[in-house]
Amino acid sequence: MAHLTSHIWSSLLSYYILKTDIIREEFSNSSCYCGAHFCNVASDCFEYNAGGPSLNARYFLTTTCVCVSLVSILIAAVFLDPLEQEKEFYFSFNNMKATYEILKRKEMLFLVPLSIHSGLIQAFYVGDFNKSYVACAWGTYHVGLVALCYGIVCGISSVLSGWIVRHVGRRPVFSTAAILNAISLAYLLVWTPHSNSPKMFFFAAGLWGAHVGIIWSQLRDVSFGKRIRTLKDKVVGRLGEAVKSHQFNIC
Repeated sequence: MAHLTSHIWSSLLSYYILKTDIIREEFSNSSCYCGAHFCNVASDCFEYNAGGPSLNARYFLTTTCVCVSLVSILIAAVFLDPLEQEKEFYFSFNNMKATYEILKRKEMLFLVPLSIHSGLIQAFYVGDFNKSYVACAWGTYHVGLVALCYGIVCGISSVLSGWIVRHVGRRPVFSTAAILNAISLAYLLVWTPHSNSPKMFFFAAGLWGAHVGIIWSQLRDVSFGKRIRTLKDKVVGRLGEAVKSHQFNIC
């Protein structure tokens, strides 16, 4: 949730800063190739709508981000509790063996393509969706505003998916995410973005953020949380067997 919160505030920040660089909101949609048919060369409106911001806007945005980063570091240094330095890290072959045994399970192997898919959908939204749909048809400075909707819906779906999993299980939740993913891809394939229909940009971003939030939250819980708990159980079980064997030898 902290990551998604930073995504929301950064989107608002970029939108209002880049908006100061706009004098008149005029968009060229007469001969555009935006959306699924976007091409940097063929799209006549790309340079007009999605042109880069001025140097003043770039310096202002960069300076603001650096200042926010410095303030966040200062807040973390002052208010965050220091880490415990008493714990010593030790290398154990038993831990490595237990981790290897878990990674051999087919359930964990099936999570690898899903992890790759999670990275691909994030790269698609940050790169292709913002450039081919939002910036091309509605202007570069609207990317932050649309990303705000994406971050809010992604955070809500992430929280709700955790609550639903406790009642119905993970299989219906992952199935819902797969259906939303298919609907999102079909919608982006047939939709032609236009600046006269701004609500459709938010609908597309929200639809994409809904299934991304589910995949992010549940994939991390399944791959890391379950693996750590299983690893802990295995290690504790082996230590218990070692203690019993040692007590038996003493007797």
